[in-house]
Amino acid sequence: MILFLLFLLFIGFLFYDFYWKRRGLPPGPTPLPIFGNLIQVFLNRPGYEVFTKWRKEYGPVFTFWLSFKPVFIVADYETIKESIIKEGDKYSDRYVFKEFNEVLRGGTFGLISSQGDLWREQRRFTLHTLRDFGMGRNLMEERIMIEVEPLMERMAQQKEDIFMQKEFDTAVGSIINNIVFGYRFDEQHLDEFELVKKALRHMIVAGTNPIFILSATLPFIRGWPIFRGIYSEVLANNQILFDFIQRQIDNRRKNVDFDTEEYDDFVECWLKEQRKKKGSIHEGYYTDIQLRNLVFDIWIAGMETTSNTLTWAVCYILNYPEVQRKMHEELDRVIKSDRKVTLADKNQLPYINAVVSEIQRLANLLPQNLMRLVTEDAVIKGYKIPAGSAVMPQIATILYDDKIFPDPYILKPERFLNPDGTFKTYPELVPFSVGKRQCPGFKPAVIIADWETIKESIIKEGDKYADRYVPEDFVRVLRGGYYGIINSKGDLWREQRRFVLHTLRDFGMGRNLMEERIMLEMDYFSERVAKLKKGINLQKEFDTAIGSIINNILFGYRFDEEHQHEFHLVKSALRSIIVDGSSPLFLVAAFVPITRGWPGFKGAFDKTINNNETMMNFIKKQIAIRRAQVDLESEGYDDFVECYLKEQHRKKGSIHEDFYCEIQLVNTVLDIWMAGMETTSNTLTWAFCYILNHLEVQEKIHEELDRVIKSDRKITMADKNSLPYLNAVVAEVQRCANLLPQNLIRSTSEDVVIGGYKLPAGTAVIPQIATVLLDEKVFPDPYEFNPDRFLNKDGTFKTYPELVPFSVGKRQCPGEGLARLELYLFIANILQRFKISADTVPSMEKTVGQVMTAKSYCCNFEERR
Repeated sequence: MILFLLFLLFIGFLFYDFYWKRRGLPPGPTPLPIFGNLIQVFLNRPGYEVFTKWRKEYGPVFTFWLSFKPVFIVADYETIKESIIKEGDKYSDRYVFKEFNEVLRGGTFGLISSQGDLWREQRRFTLHTLRDFGMGRNLMEERIMIEVEPLMERMAQQKEDIFMQKEFDTAVGSIINNIVFGYRFDEQHLDEFELVKKALRHMIVAGTNPIFILSATLPFIRGWPIFRGIYSEVLANNQILFDFIQRQIDNRRKNVDFDTEEYDDFVECWLKEQRKKKGSIHEGYYTDIQLRNLVFDIWIAGMETTSNTLTWAVCYILNYPEVQRKMHEELDRVIKSDRKVTLADKNQLPYINAVVSEIQRLANLLPQNLMRLVTEDAVIKGYKIPAGSAVMPQIATILYDDKIFPDPYILKPERFLNPDGTFKTYPELVPFSVGKRQCPGFKPAVIIADWETIKESIIKEGDKYADRYVPEDFVRVLRGGYYGIINSKGDLWREQRRFVLHTLRDFGMGRNLMEERIMLEMDYFSERVAKLKKGINLQKEFDTAIGSIINNILFGYRFDEEHQHEFHLVKSALRSIIVDGSSPLFLVAAFVPITRGWPGFKGAFDKTINNNETMMNFIKKQIAIRRAQVDLESEGYDDFVECYLKEQHRKKGSIHEDFYCEIQLVNTVLDIWMAGMETTSNTLTWAFCYILNHLEVQEKIHEELDRVIKSDRKITMADKNSLPYLNAVVAEVQRCANLLPQNLIRSTSEDVVIGGYKLPAGTAVIPQIATVLLDEKVFPDPYEFNPDRFLNKDGTFKTYPELVPFSVGKRQCPGEGLARLELYLFIANILQRFKISADTVPSMEKTVGQVMTAKSYCCNFEERR
C-alpha cells in the first residue's frame, strides 16, 4: 500500500513537473527536477549554441527553467526591441533573490541588483557622473589614456611573450579604480589590484558553477557537502571585494572637501551627492551600503568585460593578421603620425570602429544576461507575462544570429562597414544588453532571444520591464537587500539610476573627467607595455588599467604602485565571484536556499559570499575614507562616491532620504565595479585576441590612423567620427565578444504580451542579447570577426540597432558610455603607437563563466615609429 502511494505521488510529481506547472507558459525545453534546464546549459557551455537551438525550435520567446522557476527568454533583437526597449519601464527592475542578495550585498543595493526608485535615482546619478567625467572635463578619456600609456610602455619594453590578459586586466582595473576612487594601480598598488582581480575572477568562475547557482536559488542546500564549498568561496571573494571598496570609500571620505562642487572621481562625487541629499526624500537612496554596492557593480561590470574584450580583440587580431594590417593602414592614413589616438579621431577611423564592433560581437562575453523583473503585466510575442516574472534578454543569441550577422562565428570587421567604407551600425550589436537595465531563476523567466521581440517588449515598453528579478533571500545574503543599481527596484532604482546617470554624465560632459582619467590610465598602460615589449599578458594589463579607471571614478584614485595590493584583492574577489558564481552548484544554491547547507553546494555558495564580502569590505573602507575627506557643504566633486555622499547629505529630511542610505551606496559602487571591471577588461582582451587572429584588421586600423591622425599624437574622442574603421572594429569586438551568455533577469511590473504570449506581472523575463548579437539575419556569418559589417559602402560607420552589448531598455548598463570610451581609446591608442603580434596565435575558444573570457595569451608590442 505504501509503495502504491509512493508510486502515485511519483506519478503526480512527474505530471506536475512535466505538464501542470508549464501550462500557459511559452514553450521551452523540458526541465529536470531541481535543476530545471541548468544541466542542458552546463553540458553545452557556454550556452550560445543551446540557446540558439532553443530559439530556432521554440521561437524568439521561450521558457527556461532555473531550478523550480521559469525564466522567460527573449532571444531575438526585434522582440527585445518591442518589449524590453520599447516598454523599458516594465522591464527596468532587476530580478534578484532577496535572501541571497542580503547575504552577498546587504540588500538590493548598487546598480545591478537595486530596483524601483533607488535604482532609478542611483542610475541617474551614476550616468550623470560618468557623463560629466566623459564629456565636459574629459576625465574619462584622460584616465583611460593615462592607463594606455604605461601599458604601451610595458609592452614596448617587453616586446615578446606579453601576456595580454594580465596586461589588460591591470590596465582596465586601473582605469576603473582611477574613475571610481581617483587612483590607478601603479607599482605601489599592484598588490591591491591582484587581490581584487583574483577575488573577482574567482567570483566569476564559481558564480557560474551550477552547484553555486543551485545553492544561491535554494538556501537550504548551502550547508550540504559540495554546495557549501563553492557557496562559501563566492561569499569569501565577494567579501574581499567589498572590503576593498569600503576601504577606498573610507579613504575618499576623509579626503573629500564637501564645501566644493568639484570632484575627481566617482566616489567623491557620490559622497558629495550623499551629503546634498541629507534631509531630502532621496536621502535613503544615498546610503553607505548603496555606495559600496554601486562601486562593486562598476568594478564587476567594468573590469572583466572590458579586459576580456580587449584580450579577445588581440586574440582575434592575431588570428586574422589582415585585420591588424588594415587597422594599421587606416591609422597611418588618417592619423599620419605616431601621436596618440583619441576619441576625437573616432569618426575618422571607420575600420578600427568596425574591428572594435566585430570584437564585441564575436567575443560575446556573456552567454546569459542578467534577469529582469517585469514590474507590470506585459505581452511579448502574444505571451502574457505577469508582473513579477523574470525575463532575460538573451543578447548572446542576437550577437550570433546568422540572419543579422552572416557567418557569425567568423571575425569580419567589414560587416560593420558600408560599401563606401564608412562605419555601419547595427541596432542588434548590443553587447552591453538593452533597455533600462542595459548592461536564472526562482521565478518563471521568459527568454526573449531575437531583436525584434526585445525591441517590441523590453525597449518599447521599457517601464514594464524595468524591475530586476532576483531571489529575495539571495540578494539579502549577498547584498544586504535590493540595493545598488543592478538589483534595486522601483523608486529606489529610479532615483539611484537617475543619480548615477547624472553623475557619470557630469563626469563625461561637464568637466570631461571620464576621458581625462581613461587617457591618464592609457599613458601608464602604454609605458608599461613599451618597457615589457614581449610576452605581455594583456588580460592582466587591461584588468589593472580598467580597475584603476573605475576606482579613480568611484573613489578618486587609481591603482598605482602604492595601491596594487588593493587592486589584486578586489580583482581576485571580483574574478572569483564571476567564475564561482556561474558554477551549477552556486546557481542552484542561489535560487534554491534549502541546498545552501548541502555538501558541495555550501562550499560553492560560501566561496562566492566570501568573495562578495571581500568586495563589500573594500568598498566600505573606500567609502569611509572618502566620507572622512569629503567637505559635504561644497558643491564640486572629484569622484562618484564624493558626489554620492554629498547627494546623500542633501537628501536628508527629504522623501528620498532612504534612497541614499549607506548600504545603497556600497551596493551601487559594487555594481559599478562589477559591471565596469570584468566586462571592459575582458572585451579589450577579446579585442586584441580577434585582432591577433585577423592581422589585416590591425593593418587597416593602422592605415586609417596614419591617414586621419597624421602624427603620433594621442587619439581622443574628438577624433572618433573621423575613424570609421576603428569604430567598426570596436563594434564587431563587442558583438563577437558577446560577454554575457545569459542576461540578467528582469521582472514585469504589469501584465505584458510578448510574441502573443500573455505574461503576468512579476514574471521573470530575460532579453537574451547574446542571441541577438549572433543573429545571422542581422549579422551574416555571425561567428566570423568582420569589422567591415559596420561600414557603409562609402567607408562611413554603419550602425545596427541590434548591436546592444550593454543590454536594452531602462535596465541598460549605465556605464555604457564609460565602456565605449575605454574600448575606443585603448584600442585606438595602442594601435596608434604599436604593432602587435604573437609568437603563438591566441585561441578564440571561450572560457565559460558569468562573463565569457578569452583563454590566456601573450603578445608582443613593437613601436611603430
